[in-house]
Amino acid sequence: MSRRTELRAAALLLALFLAAPLSAQMQVRETQSMDSWFLAANEAYGRGDFKEAARLYRLSIQNGQREAFSWFNLGNTLVQLGKNPLAMVAYRRCLELAPGFSRAWVQLGDLLFFGGEYSEAAGAYTRALELDGSDRTHVHAALGEIALRSGAWTDAQFQFERALARDPDRAELWFALAEAYEGLQDWDAAIETLKSSLERSPSAGAETWFRLGLLHEKTGNLKAMRRAFDEGLALDPGNVAFRIYLARSWSAEGAPWMAVFTLEEGLSRGADRKDDSDLRLELANTLFAQKRFDEALEQYRVLARRGDPLGRAGIENVAGSWWNAGDTARAGELLKEIR
Repeated sequence: MSRRTELRAAALLLALFLAAPLSAQMQVRETQSMDSWFLAANEAYGRGDFKEAARLYRLSIQNGQREAFSWFNLGNTLVQLGKNPLAMVAYRRCLELAPGFSRAWVQLGDLLFFGGEYSEAAGAYTRALELDGSDRTHVHAALGEIALRSGAWTDAQFQFERALARDPDRAELWFALAEAYEGLQDWDAAIETLKSSLERSPSAGAETWFRLGLLHEKTGNLKAMRRAFDEGLALDPGNVAFRIYLARSWSAEGAPWMAVFTLEEGLSRGADRKDDSDLRLELANTLFAQKRFDEALEQYRVLARRGDPLGRAGIENVAGSWWNAGDTARAGELLKEIR
């Protein structure tokens, strides 16, 4: 079903929801105060009873109680219920009644964004900024994300800088700004941006250190790269991909013993993890490249016992190396092990 078809179906379904309870409530309509349905719906929303809140907001709309705000709150309630297409209809109806309501533009922009409709989302966010500018940090950040996804690096830089000017302690905004600088291939600016993130926000975390390390690598500063990776791995010792990356950088620099140490440290720290196969295979291959065949064989055997075909292939490679070195008896015994 296409997106437009889904929205049409959502509009029809919403109309059905609004119409169904009307006749049942006609007899008590005269006894209701001006805002009773709206206030009762707010109470239901506040206690997390979203189905009841949705029902009451519909009654509020049917009875003409704060109609624009009832549509807006109904949209919020439908989001809570996971009914985003219906929520979008509610926000659009709210904006038909109150086109200057900036928060509704923001909410609509969010739904469009998460639905992948970036151009329309950008329009909604921009309209929100043109009005009273509520949620400016959020809106600038969202516009920055849209710019990143379209490769509009300069616009992304502008939007994230505006967001950070309002909220400089949000680590994810610094990280996103660094991505914009990366897109512009301004490595130094990206590095300084990530450093600012780490200085301002302790929550920046391991991922920021890893990204910083990759940027240092782009500038040729391998010492700074490894230092950043070490900091990241101290926070996230189980990150296999970056531990392997660091180990390979040590091998490339002619320090294979550091590569082995890095990988063995990962195995020791992740001893309780059930699947350390990638790390163990990297260690086995590193040892094999150093002609430390007995140690490599130990790791290959662990992998082979798990049913990993790369473990079996590694054992065959060790046997081949022994055969080529003239130790045919030992090579033959090893091959019998896997046949």
